[in-house]
Amino acid sequence: MTYPTNTNATEIQIIDAIITSALNDGLVISVYDGEVWTVSCSADREAITAAIATSDETRLALRRPVDGKFERIGGVFLVHGNDGHDVIADHTDSPAMNAILADANALADKLEAHANRITLTPGWGFGGQTV
Repeated sequence: MTYPTNTNATEIQIIDAIITSALNDGLVISVYDGEVWTVSCSADREAITAAIATSDETRLALRRPVDGKFERIGGVFLVHGNDGHDVIADHTDSPAMNAILADANALADKLEAHANRITLTPGWGFGGQTV
């Protein structure tokens, strides 16, 4: 993985889940940085990760190679620099894309729940428990 050094660790976990799922499903990924497609129809994890988060927003286009052509499966719109767990701002709503994003969405929900936990201060009658 070669994400830009400013990429949030929480975002990396979620984006990795997207990339892993897509590549494991035999898809290729194109990366748009807001100005140009920096990676086009690639299964090269290093090239894909290096191109992600080079700006505040990244679009991923997922395609399936079929008979020498690329069939579009859908897209994911990522917004960087917020809380991390909310990096997936939008995506194509289809059964295929929902299946590809299932692990990433479950991870995002888990990371959000963990981020929202608070530890109550001992002496306030709560004994330092985490809720």
